[in-house]
Amino acid sequence: MVKFKEMKVGNEYVTNLLVTNIEERTARNGSIYCDILLSDGEQTVIAKYFNSINSKELAVIGNVAECTINVNTFQSNVSYILQYFEINNNANIADFIITAPIESKKMFDMCISLFNEAAETAPALAELGEEIYEKNKEKLLRWSAAKSMHHNCYGGLLYHSLRMALSAKRICQIYTKANRGLVIIGCLLHDIGKLKELDTDIMGNASYTVNGNLFGHLMLGVRMVEDYTKDFIINSDELEQLQHVIASHHYNQEWGAISQPKTIEAFIVAKLDDFDAKMYMIEKGLDELESGEISEKPIYDGIRLYKPERGDK
Repeated sequence: MVKFKEMKVGNEYVTNLLVTNIEERTARNGSIYCDILLSDGEQTVIAKYFNSINSKELAVIGNVAECTINVNTFQSNVSYILQYFEINNNANIADFIITAPIESKKMFDMCISLFNEAAETAPALAELGEEIYEKNKEKLLRWSAAKSMHHNCYGGLLYHSLRMALSAKRICQIYTKANRGLVIIGCLLHDIGKLKELDTDIMGNASYTVNGNLFGHLMLGVRMVEDYTKDFIINSDELEQLQHVIASHHYNQEWGAISQPKTIEAFIVAKLDDFDAKMYMIEKGLDELESGEISEKPIYDGIRLYKPERGDK
């Protein structure tokens, strides 16, 4: 099977790909075409399809299809044109779903272990956090962290939260004025509201819920933690500190924060959130580059990424 990273401009390829979404678009000249989201198990790309879509073709969503693709350039960017596609019933869909690098069950167990470690300095909050995870285990095992941008894959929310918490363990050994347990719990719960902000299908694709559009995951996360406290005896100040971590983890209000971080724990979680999101984009960018290459498009903030020879592994 040909992967997207192996495709070269000017060539045509026939390969199996998972069709995850189809959206109808209108060109400037008024003609109708479709953006078809395709996954090869490592990358997703949007391919343009200029033929009409009928009900039979829409049924391909969620299935692997044998696709004929032309690779071109448009306005200096690589462009994929889908010429033809037909469902391949012999393909294994699981092979084409982009997942977090660590198996979801293993990540979940690691998070529970981190709650147990956090109990040393924040026992009540650790018990609360573990309860939230256990009650939402089915969702957490597959939930994406975003519709696009970072950790937007099957198990992405767990992967993002886990990496932040593991980083927090090390950081709090250096910055000892922070409550280590609260920082770890804050990392594991900072995006918990995304379980209500987003819906994630079996392919890991996320879409916004009504509540997600109305309130956003920070407010939903603060509410969610509040709802689960009914069966726990938790000091109100401790609870408010955790809720503040969740409410402020976007750091600036213009970036969606309810308030700016006003505790050392909230500051650490907000910075780790931003750092891990950018690292994920950098890592994905490196996967798409050969040694000695620099990315044609910016990875983020206008920054193009270079992969030196040592970046092969």
